[in-house]
Amino acid sequence: MKTNIYFSSDLHLEHFNIIKSCSRPFSSVEEMNKTIIDNWNKTVGKNDIVYYLGDFYMKNPQLAGKLIDMLNGKIYFIRGNHDKVTDIKKYFGLNRFEKIFDYGTELSYINEQGKRYHFILSHYPIWSWNRKKHGSCHLHAHCHFKDPLWNDFDKNGLSMDVGVDGNNFTPIHIDRVIELMEEKKKIIFP
Repeated sequence: MKTNIYFSSDLHLEHFNIIKSCSRPFSSVEEMNKTIIDNWNKTVGKNDIVYYLGDFYMKNPQLAGKLIDMLNGKIYFIRGNHDKVTDIKKYFGLNRFEKIFDYGTELSYINEQGKRYHFILSHYPIWSWNRKKHGSCHLHAHCHFKDPLWNDFDKNGLSMDVGVDGNNFTPIHIDRVIELMEEKKKIIFP
């Protein structure tokens, strides 16, 4: 059985104000939580891998911990600015995550055609990153961009906001990220 790799961020479970501030199409926190969890579980299988780039919840970490336990997949967790270490240890249980990163990590991936891709993952967008000029891709969160590829942050590099606000409130598959980066590469590096 193939293990899929996904990316996501900025769920902001239990965060009522995010609905208004990011123009999310939900009338309540409960509706937002349910939609995001349902979308995640329809997309991610139990043995799939998710690199989560931060900001799981806002307020009520005890309930957020219960909601996180409802999510499928093996989660590699990069802490965001709203993710407190004490809450993670107390309410989420360290065994819920495969690994926790305080700032970010790197990922090398070889697709089915044998082409290697290199990703720099962090919660915050980075203006310059390892191997940027050699085609590495920077996946970030934090900004809540509606258009995850084209933003004022970096029009000259292969970067993308993997947050749910720009990805239909659903984790995005690594092959789709690669497809989007290949399209972007043709435009910015003709």
